Amino acid sequence: MSGQAPRSIGPSLAMFPSSRVEAEQAALRMATDKTEIDLARAPPELRVALALAVDEYGEDSDLAQCLRKGVSFHHSALSGELRYLVERLAAMGTLDFIAATTTLAQGMNFPVASVVIHSVSKPGAGPLSPAEFWNIAGRAGRVGLSEKGVVVFANSGHREHWELYSRYLSDKMVSAMAEAVGNLRDSDSIKWTYRVNEGLRPFIQYIGHSVARQGAAATASDLERLVTASFAGKSQDVRVALLRLARRYLGEVADKPRNYMKVADQTGLASFSFDELYASIAGDSVLATADAAELGRPDGMKHLIDALAKLPELSLALEKGHGMIDTMAVARVVNQWINGASVKEISASFPGGSEAEKVREAGKYVFGKVSQT
Repeated sequence: MSGQAPRSIGPSLAMFPSSRVEAEQAALRMATDKTEIDLARAPPELRVALALAVDEYGEDSDLAQCLRKGVSFHHSALSGELRYLVERLAAMGTLDFIAATTTLAQGMNFPVASVVIHSVSKPGAGPLSPAEFWNIAGRAGRVGLSEKGVVVFANSGHREHWELYSRYLSDKMVSAMAEAVGNLRDSDSIKWTYRVNEGLRPFIQYIGHSVARQGAAATASDLERLVTASFAGKSQDVRVALLRLARRYLGEVADKPRNYMKVADQTGLASFSFDELYASIAGDSVLATADAAELGRPDGMKHLIDALAKLPELSLALEKGHGMIDTMAVARVVNQWINGASVKEISASFPGGSEAEKVREAGKYVFGKVSQT
């Protein structure tokens, strides 16, 4: 486990399901030869995590030593606050390496560059289930940032489990694609399919990313091989439907300049979402002129939120992404946040039976949605 993961993708993750001690020791070994992070330039989350680690475990504690080097461990013995901050710092790219037990799988919401599985045994509970295994291993890599995610199954004594997990993933993929394809209609546009059929979004995103990287012709050839190999002997209907969908989308983007597709890909938007955003900006007097003073006010910010709210990639609804989006309410929150308001101040507009509930909901929204958009 030498070297460091690219920060743009995420940390490397080593899983130790059966031992907190092994996780801590692995993190310490990884931290040994790393230089300390400049805390003056570090994000506030790291300074808070380090202060908590020092307060709870001591100035020279294992966790404090690791955090100073951009490394951490994660297990159930850590406080909820520290576990949250470790996850947050990993999502931000501040941490290069995390050694964890399976507690991380329960709340993990960020990609990693690579996953090293040291064991699949849980104390007193048998091996990891296939779903538990892939909940962690499946985080390796991210479309648009890394061509591959690396999963290392390091325990040769558990080979039969690896074979079980591999079969499960293949069957699960076919099942999920079959369900998504079952809702596919040729009369629907690619844009509409992307908006309403969440199961097909990764496939459509992959096509756009591949076109940006190597062009439509090479993508068409690669997709024929990829889809045929993935569904060989399993589901002819799914294979045919996916290839038909791919050809339709490739036909739509074949004439778009590669640089245009690259810019769209870098934003994380599908090409048609990028088209829509570009058109929205061009057709809006406030956005087209990029009037900073106007955008600095809630009414002006609403113009930008209105444009973003049309895109299926962005979930900005205060109701955790469900229902109609109140773009004015979102604009007020974003405006408060970028102008330095605290989460407690922002929480006044959030639902909740108590002040603590409002602060919790506001914090989840600001850190989970606004700061990631």
